[in-house]
Amino acid sequence: MELMDRHAATFPAEGVLSMVNMLAGKGYRINHKRARRLLRKMGHRTLYPKKYLSKLGLT
Repeated sequence: MELMDRHAATFPAEGVLSMVNMLAGKGYRINHKRARRLLRKMGHRTLYPKKYLSKLGLT
């Protein structure tokens, strides 16, 4: 979990699938459900562009 925490803090825009790929590259066998559960337990949220709801005509 410490490795996942460091990776999520370094790359906050990457999600569960990139986390699974990173762990698989290091030799860990983990599926996407377990990675999602552990990231949620650690309190990490993926950063992504939000809608511009305050500007008219752009939604």
